Amino acid sequence: MSVALLFASGSRAPAAPQSASLLINDSYATMPAWDDVYNAPWNTNAGQIAWTIEPTGGATDPTGNASYLRVVRQEAGSSVMVKHYTVPQNTDIYVGAWMRCPSDYNPAPGENYWMEMSYKIGAWGGQDFDDPATGGSWFPLVMKFAYAGPNGNGNVWTWYASAAPKNSGSSTVVSIGYKVGTLYNTTTYQQPPVGPDLGYDGIFISDQPMTTPPAPPSGPGPLPSPTPSTGGGDDKNRNLCGCGTAGAPGGSGLGLAMILAGGLLALRRR
Repeated sequence: MSVALLFASGSRAPAAPQSASLLINDSYATMPAWDDVYNAPWNTNAGQIAWTIEPTGGATDPTGNASYLRVVRQEAGSSVMVKHYTVPQNTDIYVGAWMRCPSDYNPAPGENYWMEMSYKIGAWGGQDFDDPATGGSWFPLVMKFAYAGPNGNGNVWTWYASAAPKNSGSSTVVSIGYKVGTLYNTTTYQQPPVGPDLGYDGIFISDQPMTTPPAPPSGPGPLPSPTPSTGGGDDKNRNLCGCGTAGAPGGSGLGLAMILAGGLLALRRR
C-alpha cells in the first residue's frame, strides 16, 4: 500500500515546509550525482530513457531556481535512479517531493506504465527497488502513478509526502529511489514517439511530518520532444546512464490551480 499526503498545486513562491525540521532540501538545480543507475535486464533499447535537468518549468525557489528532473521513456522497460543522503541515527525520516504525471496515456489492455518515488533506510541500489522480491521493502511509497491507477495527476505539479516515518535506527544513510517504466506488447501496440513525459521537483527530507508542503509551482506547459544525445561533451544536464538528452520545455504556465483546504490524505495501492 502506498500512503501519501496530497496537496494540489497553486502559484505561491516556495517556502520550507512548516512544523518540520528540514534535514535535506535538494532543488535539482543540477543533475544529482546518482549513487546507483539501474536498467532492468528486460528493457527494450534501455538507452531510450532520458533523465535530464530542465532549467525552467519547475518550482521557483527563493533563489530563482526553477529547474526540475524530467524523465522521458521511449521504450518498454523499467529504470531506477537512486541517490543517497546522510541523515542522523535513530531519527524518524519523512520524505516529500513535487511530482507531475499526465493522465492521458491510454495503452492497450494489459499494458501499463509506472512512475514511482520512495525511500529506504540504508545504502541501497536500484535493483533492490525494482526487483519484486525486494521492492516491497521500499513500501509504503511516497507516490506511484500507473495506468492501472491512479492514472497520473493531470500533469499538474502536486506535493506528495510520506504520512508515516521510517526510523533510521543505526544507519546514517537514506536511499531515495525514482522508478519509471512502461510495459507493452510490440506486436499489437507501438508506444508513441514520445512516451511518458514526467517530472520530479525537489527532494525534502525531514524528521517531522511535512503537513504543509513547499509552496506549489505552476505547471510547465507543453513540452517538446526529447532530442537524442549524440555523445561527447560535458553537458551537466545529460543523464549519467548514457541515455538521451531532452530539450528545455517551452510554453507558459499550466494555468490550472486547485486548492485542497487542510490537505487530503490519499491512500494509494501499488
